[in-house]
Amino acid sequence: MRRLMESAPTLYLDAASPAIAVGLRVRAGEAPTWVHTHDEAGVALFRAVGTLARARGIAMGDVATAVLCEGPGSLLGVRLAAMALRTWMALPRPRPLEVVGYRSLELVAAGLLARGQRGPFHVIVDGRRATWNTLTVDAEGNLGPIRRRPAAEAFPPGEPVFHPHGFPLWQALPTGVQAVEYNPAALPGLATRFGLLRPVASPEAFMIEMPTYREWTHEHPTRPA
Repeated sequence: MRRLMESAPTLYLDAASPAIAVGLRVRAGEAPTWVHTHDEAGVALFRAVGTLARARGIAMGDVATAVLCEGPGSLLGVRLAAMALRTWMALPRPRPLEVVGYRSLELVAAGLLARGQRGPFHVIVDGRRATWNTLTVDAEGNLGPIRRRPAAEAFPPGEPVFHPHGFPLWQALPTGVQAVEYNPAALPGLATRFGLLRPVASPEAFMIEMPTYREWTHEHPTRPA
């Protein structure tokens, strides 16, 4: 992952929250230039990429590495970003586009740890259907897997719970939850230190479990004789 993070040009896409963030680093070692917007993701992502590419004098074919936030968060936003990357990966290019991914809750947890927050603590975003997508950091500062937690299940007393500001909500937050800034621009400084990046073969939104489908068969009601 260190090699991928040092490659350039590198494109960053994060549409997990309503504040869409797109970053571009043209040369290895420099800080990315960022565009943040609250516009609709289907427009904002492509507009921001175009703005940055023109300002830095590169084309999409020049990008060596793309860094994608896989969620959880805005499922539509993440899927649009993943779709854009799959399209750009399929275009004729002088070299393959390498994609790495990270999870929004891991980024928040790593930022809290870097600022001195001690575990155990929890980071949550809405999982719908009366659940929270939850990442727990233990007393040693280890990031656990993201799990689905029933909203009715109380968090252990004395363990802080954080929610990234601005993420979509379909239910009331638990009592005592603390809002925390969601800052994709902090990723380059946290990614290697906390091992946040993973290779991605086919960009897609993060899901705790794959959806299941039930076969539906239409049957006509029995007509009276």
